Amino acid sequence: MKIQAAPAGTPADIAAFLQNYALGWMTGNYRGMPLVTHGGDTFGFSAYVTLVPDADAGIAVLTNSSGPGSFLIYSAIFRFLELLFDQPQTTDAELMALESAGATARAEALTHIGQIDEAVVTPYLGVFANPDLGKLTVSLRAGKLIFDVGEFRSEMRPWLDDDGNVTGYVLVDAPLATFAPPMVVTFPPPEDDIHSVVLTVITEPVEPNLVYPFAPVS
Repeated sequence: MKIQAAPAGTPADIAAFLQNYALGWMTGNYRGMPLVTHGGDTFGFSAYVTLVPDADAGIAVLTNSSGPGSFLIYSAIFRFLELLFDQPQTTDAELMALESAGATARAEALTHIGQIDEAVVTPYLGVFANPDLGKLTVSLRAGKLIFDVGEFRSEMRPWLDDDGNVTGYVLVDAPLATFAPPMVVTFPPPEDDIHSVVLTVITEPVEPNLVYPFAPVS
């Protein structure tokens, strides 16, 4: 069983809800009542199932959103639990405070979004492939740098550090922009005049990032 450390500022009920991870299931409690839960998301969709064994009850929530959709999921689950145990509605206020803090963080993140330098990215335009993820097309359309994997595409914008230097490119269009964990694209210096693209999936702090190099398709 893996002990899960809730992020700072997480409401107490949610922190207890996501307490442990055991054999693919989250195990925790709701105000002392044992829970078994599991959720997941993919591009544009989220789902979460919560079981309350001692109450012989459960709820499954499906949404057509990922990332921000988690607030809708938790709101539905905790309202169900409040109704199940005849308790007053209190969790929504905690979730709204959490969402407000998230909105502040997103506003700050927007200050790190830069503008495309076409001269810098032009050598990296083309079709690339990774043995695990397949083909990726990088193109410029009406001044926008486009990340295209067939079913999904997004504009890419530079991510700037505090000194204004480009550290990578982030996806800014849904559903890719709202997918968790976040993804960053980098354009490493060419080797033997061959340009490649790297997609990095940012994982949990204790886990190594997932790095997918894409080679050009001749």
